[in-house]
Amino acid sequence: MELAGATFVDEPDVVDGAMVSCRGWPDLPLWSRAFMQVLAKAGDRA
Repeated sequence: MELAGATFVDEPDVVDGAMVSCRGWPDLPLWSRAFMQVLAKAGDRA
């Protein structure tokens, strides 16, 4: 991914605009929390 221009961040959840990612399945609880926050922000703008 880095060779294609991506930046690796060694965190349980990473938010970049509307994109939420994580390192793998053990991080899903923290990823879910971050994902819900992104959805809430999107709902506030609607």
